[in-house]
Amino acid sequence: MAAPSGRVYSAYDLAYSRRPEVKHRHAEQVKARRWAIKKYGAKAVAGKDIDHIRSLKSGGSTTLSNIRIRPIHENRADKTFYN
Repeated sequence: MAAPSGRVYSAYDLAYSRRPEVKHRHAEQVKARRWAIKKYGAKAVAGKDIDHIRSLKSGGSTTLSNIRIRPIHENRADKTFYN
C-alpha cells in the first residue's frame, strides 16, 4: 500500500499502525493539536509541535494544563524513544 507521498509501507508498519494503543496515542495527539489551535490560533501552532509536558507514555493526559507549543527541533531533541 502506497502513501500519498509514494512511500510503500511494510507489513510490519501496517500491522503496528493498526494496534489499539497506537491508534489511541495518535487520537490523543490529534486532540491536543485541535485544542491548541482553538486556544492559541492556527498561526501560533503552524510549523510547531504540540508537546505533552508529562508524556502519555508516563501517565500524562491530554488536558490544556499538560500541553505546550514547542519548536519542532526542541521538542524532538529531548525525547527518549527507547525507554
